[in-house]
Amino acid sequence: MLITVSLCYAVIVVAHTIPVVYETYEEQIETYAKYGIEAAQTQYKKVDETFFSKVRKNFPKLKKTE
Repeated sequence: MLITVSLCYAVIVVAHTIPVVYETYEEQIETYAKYGIEAAQTQYKKVDETFFSKVRKNFPKLKKTE
């Protein structure tokens, strides 16, 4: 019971804090978000080139049946 109350309290505090922090530091958050997205895309390209391309080559193409 105590854990549930504590969790609810924490969720309420975070839900009311995040919008204020975002409005205050919007430009910095957007800058870091763009950097994070670019880094994630770079990592995805590396994984796609090394792993997914090999998986695609090893599986035969499925033929369409009409």
